[in-house]
Amino acid sequence: MRMKTKRFIFLILTLFSISLSADQAAYIDEKSAGEAVKLLSNHSAVREFCAPCGDKRSKLVDVRTLEVKHSGYQSYNEVLLNDDGVDLAYLYFKSPEGWKNVAIALNLPVQEVPEFLDLNLERKLSEEVDLYSILSIERTTKACLDDASTTYSQANCTIEELKNWDGLLNQSYKKLMHNKKDLSKENLRNAQKAWIKFRDLEYKNIESLLEQKQGTIWYLVELSKKTKHTKQRAIELTNQFLIMSEY
Repeated sequence: MRMKTKRFIFLILTLFSISLSADQAAYIDEKSAGEAVKLLSNHSAVREFCAPCGDKRSKLVDVRTLEVKHSGYQSYNEVLLNDDGVDLAYLYFKSPEGWKNVAIALNLPVQEVPEFLDLNLERKLSEEVDLYSILSIERTTKACLDDASTTYSQANCTIEELKNWDGLLNQSYKKLMHNKKDLSKENLRNAQKAWIKFRDLEYKNIESLLEQKQGTIWYLVELSKKTKHTKQRAIELTNQFLIMSEY
């Protein structure tokens, strides 16, 4: 009997936790939907953040189109943002006090969502993760090189370092693209294409300079010079993400 009771309690708690992360203010009355569209039409961007879902950071979204549409269920309506239905419980607009929850601003009943976003905390978490990534790569490379007893093993350490910096570069680029507005995304995309073109030309230049050199040491020199370019770009993009403004 006790086992059945425990299972029943567990099931209730599980269903309750699922309900918190489910739709809260997606299907609403027509008046509230109209007020939401009126409110959001004054803003060029909003932020999406689902606290019950476990989100650690908000996502900046451009406001291109807004529309009220009947949900197809009873008399409920939904707000379409850029042609997609949104849950106002997880949407934030920039008010004089900060990034405020849309559902709370409209007095819609919601649970377990903050009234305001803590962007300072988000920025701090991002800084900790990204700075840790940079330090981690440098420490891992140093430890590998300290244990390397031959030029060949040193080259393997540098190959691994190049992979790690390239991974951080791609990660930082994706995060920047995820948070920037459309025009800024295009500028970043063009800048990255230009850097890749420069990198490839510089790699060819390094290879042509060293192709006549004999010995493993020159292969290590080549790898080190290539790694330097990727490392610089990785740190540059990571710093861009850390100092990126709210918009």
